[in-house]
Amino acid sequence: MKDVFDLDDALPGDVSVNQTELPTDSERAALAQFMADLPVLKELWADISLSSAAESADDLQSFVAKIDAMLQAAQQNIINHNVVDLLEVTSRAAHALQLDSVKLNETAFIELAAALNLLEYCCEHYQHLDSETKQKISTQSERMQALIEGADLIPALDHFASSKLDDSVVSAVVKQIMDKLAQVEAALDTFFRNPANRAVLDTAVKPLQQVVS
Repeated sequence: MKDVFDLDDALPGDVSVNQTELPTDSERAALAQFMADLPVLKELWADISLSSAAESADDLQSFVAKIDAMLQAAQQNIINHNVVDLLEVTSRAAHALQLDSVKLNETAFIELAAALNLLEYCCEHYQHLDSETKQKISTQSERMQALIEGADLIPALDHFASSKLDDSVVSAVVKQIMDKLAQVEAALDTFFRNPANRAVLDTAVKPLQQVVS
C-alpha cells in the first residue's frame, strides 16, 4: 500500500529548537527500533481503518501488542517524558478501542493515525523537540484521552474551513481520504473491466459517502 501518512512539508520546523542532551546508547537502540516499527504500525492501522470491526479484530490485537511492546521499551529506555506520555496514551486508546468497537470510527482512525505520525516525528527529531512539538504532543494527548473517555470530538474534517489543524492531524486526514478514494478507484476499475459486474459498485458507495461528508 502506498504510504501517504507523511507530509514532510507539513511537519514542525526546526524553529526555536531546544538542544537536549545526547541520547544514551539504550535510547538510541530504542529509537532505532521504534523507527523500524512505526511504518509497520502505520500500515497496520491503515488496514484496520479500511475494514469492519469484526474483520480487523486480529489486526487490532496485533496493533495493541506492538504498541504495548513499544511502550514498555520506552518506559525502560527513553528519558524524554513527552515521548513516553504520548506512547502511553496511544496504548491506552488502542486498548479502549479494542474493548469497545463502537469507538472504532472515523474520528478514532484519524486520531490514532495522527498520534503515530507525531511519534514518528519525535523519534526522528528526538534531540530537537522544541516547544511547538511539545505543545502538539500535549494537544494530541488530550484528544486521545477524550477518545478513551468516549467524549465527543469534533471530527478533524469539520475544522478544515475554520481553523488551523495540527500538522499530524492534517496528515492523518489526508491519508484517510486517499485510502477511501483508492477503494472507490479499485471498485470502478473492476466495473469498467467487467461492466456486467454491477455489484462491485456497491463497495464504492460507503467510502465515497465518507469522503463527501
